[in-house]
Amino acid sequence: MTNEGTTPRPDGLSAIFPAVPILSAISIVLCLLILPGFWKTRVFAVVYYLCSLIAGNGLLLVNTCIWRGNVRNIPIYCDIVALFWSVYPQALYMCILCVSKFIWTISKPAPSIRVYDGRRRTNIIDACLCIGFPVLTAPFMGYLFTARYTVIEDLGPWPAVMISTDRFFIDAVPIVLASFMIIRFNYLSCYNF
Repeated sequence: MTNEGTTPRPDGLSAIFPAVPILSAISIVLCLLILPGFWKTRVFAVVYYLCSLIAGNGLLLVNTCIWRGNVRNIPIYCDIVALFWSVYPQALYMCILCVSKFIWTISKPAPSIRVYDGRRRTNIIDACLCIGFPVLTAPFMGYLFTARYTVIEDLGPWPAVMISTDRFFIDAVPIVLASFMIIRFNYLSCYNF
């Protein structure tokens, strides 16, 4: 049996190319549609989460269009995108932690005046967790890379994978601790309801 007359099947995401950018664009539009409602009510934990989703889907949209079927190297852009992708999971987990903390705060029985008095302090804590923590860990991510990035066909630049003890403590431990705190806040929220 020969495969004469058949066209070679593309590897990677090229086989589903139009779907990934279209779905990324749809998710950006949907996030932008609900963002003003949370901005208006000053629920910044959800605002940070939506902004993280918009940034991640925007980069995925741009990268799948630029690197479709090639592995072109654009050094400065690739460095920035690889650093973004390396701290992106931490940012998402911290945002989900802040959303869980917010749900726990509104679920516990308390006078309404106490909930609104602590809103500014809560917003500052949320900003430190959602924005400050990934920004603080970003220089360590650059330090831990053995190579700066790897360009993957159809996806673009991706952080170079390195398995080491330092990388585990800087990258994985905060995510695991945030996961346990998310579980705790969600359990307490369900208990209060």
